[in-house]
Amino acid sequence: MSFEDESLYEKDLFTDKKYFLIQAAAVVMAATLLSRAVGYVREMVMASYFGGSVTPEMDAYRVAIILPNLFRMLLADAAIASAFIPVFSSYLARKDEKSAWKMTNSVTNIAIIILSAFIGLGMYFAPQLISILAPGFVDKPEVFNLTVNLTLIMFPSVLFMALAGIVMGILNSHDHFFAPAFSPILWNFFIIGFIVFSSAEIGIYSIAVGVLLGSLAQFLFQTPFLKEKVKNYRLRINLREPGVRKVGMLIFPVIISLATVDINTVVDTRFASLLPQGSVADLGYAIRIWLLPLGVFAIAIATVLFPTFSKLAEKNNIRELRKAFGVGSRIVFLIVIPSALWFMVLSVPVVKLLFQRGEFLEKDTYLTASALFYYSVGLVAAGQLHMVNRAFYALKDTITPMIVAGFLVFINYFGDWLFMNYLPDAVKLLQLPATLNWLAFPHGGIALSTSVVTMVNYVVLLEIIRRRINGIEGKKTAIVAFKITIASFVFALCSFWGWKIIYSTLAVSTLSLIVSLGSGTLVGIILFFILLRIMHVEELDLLIGLVKEKMKRDRKE
Repeated sequence: MSFEDESLYEKDLFTDKKYFLIQAAAVVMAATLLSRAVGYVREMVMASYFGGSVTPEMDAYRVAIILPNLFRMLLADAAIASAFIPVFSSYLARKDEKSAWKMTNSVTNIAIIILSAFIGLGMYFAPQLISILAPGFVDKPEVFNLTVNLTLIMFPSVLFMALAGIVMGILNSHDHFFAPAFSPILWNFFIIGFIVFSSAEIGIYSIAVGVLLGSLAQFLFQTPFLKEKVKNYRLRINLREPGVRKVGMLIFPVIISLATVDINTVVDTRFASLLPQGSVADLGYAIRIWLLPLGVFAIAIATVLFPTFSKLAEKNNIRELRKAFGVGSRIVFLIVIPSALWFMVLSVPVVKLLFQRGEFLEKDTYLTASALFYYSVGLVAAGQLHMVNRAFYALKDTITPMIVAGFLVFINYFGDWLFMNYLPDAVKLLQLPATLNWLAFPHGGIALSTSVVTMVNYVVLLEIIRRRINGIEGKKTAIVAFKITIASFVFALCSFWGWKIIYSTLAVSTLSLIVSLGSGTLVGIILFFILLRIMHVEELDLLIGLVKEKMKRDRKE
């Protein structure tokens, strides 16, 4: 397909659909925000019941969940959806639903067979895999055996997540985003419920059982929404189906490129397992906070735009594809730049508010805050990387992201070793105030390595996609990003000093922490929006216009 041909200008497909996509993104963001809020409650409950550095149980769980997550990324929901959606959407763009459903039948049944086999192998070789993942556990038989047992319980969840991923791909291709975005809430509720009601009897195993049954619930919740979409599902496999071959050609590079996130997590965990007890768990708590703006906003926007990217690429409408990519990138900047700076300046009070209670001690607060600070260095790149990858997948190029991400796995391994060993000394050379000693923890170097690798990944892929589609509205996006950065610095500084001044005048308590953080952040947000309006950031006006339009329609109804 030649992308020099821009003959399809007569219809501005993205422009015509823009407000629908923003509404869809708002729905996904709202559902995801609720899911992340419940996810925070899940992490809070886990921290309260099982702590961080007090016992080895959370370290065991954080390692045990890696294998199911890795297999899920390699063979399940994200990989299947990323290879499946472009092919399924291309059939819909040509109004060939019959072929779309023939392909879907075969892909679904093949996925079930392959995943069942890999789950069996993963469970059989779980001890060997755990010894590779966490060599520091091998000399701790109690922790090692606990990790293996938790892994065995959670492994079958991969199949349910894969089926949920296929259902998500079908629904998203039909512009239905609510059910896939809402279903993770059930997953979180199951885990919380099992911890609260069964942890006294089965301890840390309550989390593993919750993960397994929650994954099943996540799949089953979406199936009723397929009723009007599914056409003639059959227990059949046709490897000669053109769509099946296309998915097969796309999925293997996607598997590798998407899995690099979890492969890097494996590398990070391997190094963290060699550090003092609690390092693995506290890295896990930090990344859960870090994922909040990614999941609620960046991934939600990329999810909504992905089917549109695919349809525009299929129609060779590159002008509209550039426009869609540019708008998506600028909206992501609007969220992740202020989020990154806010996390960096307020890491300690945020972690303290979210987790410091029960078995989660002050020591864990500083350990987690250190990791959160260094993860936040790469938050902007991580948010944009989701958008760039979706653009490549829409163009049916899964090789390029695979090569770049695969190469960077080796860089991350070296970076983990380098920063873990030398970050503490480097921070000491800066002679920072004693109140910032928490920035010198060695596991913070592991988080910093992840951020550096993410930034390199984003920059390289962005340059390639810019050449591939003859531009990305780069000048306009750079100007908007610069304006957002200025406003974000004001927002972060106001939030920090507002928290610091108010908190110092109040008695130390959870309530005073909420009041000071909330007040400082609210003032910062107000100034942030005022500055964006003064600087005429179009994306903010677009969102405000959408809200006003929706309110008018609601009043009429």
